[in-house]
Amino acid sequence: LVPSSEQCGRVQYAGLRVDRAGAGYTMRFTAPGLPIFVTDRSFDVQPGLPYQLTVVVPPLGFLSGSPFRQQPELEVQDKGGNLVSSGITYSATPTLRHAAAPNNLVSAAENTLFL
Repeated sequence: LVPSSEQCGRVQYAGLRVDRAGAGYTMRFTAPGLPIFVTDRSFDVQPGLPYQLTVVVPPLGFLSGSPFRQQPELEVQDKGGNLVSSGITYSATPTLRHAAAPNNLVSAAENTLFL
């Protein structure tokens, strides 16, 4: 991490960031020959904006004409991979394609994601 500016014994940073949402973060600064400084107040990091849809439970147990034994589960995540639950509703449409004919849609169903 490189300071964005230095002058008269003062350092200013730009672009500090945390990629994981969570509670109880503190800042710690060290410099050789000086005492360690730790912020006296902890802070929480909230998830960012929705960025990607991720399969967290893959489908398993395929038998023709029957529902999958294990149905897939999805999450909406931010750029850091954190679960986003923002009160926004999305529609997710799974599609099934066969490897022998990848351009032919076999089936599709729409489902609603509530965040």
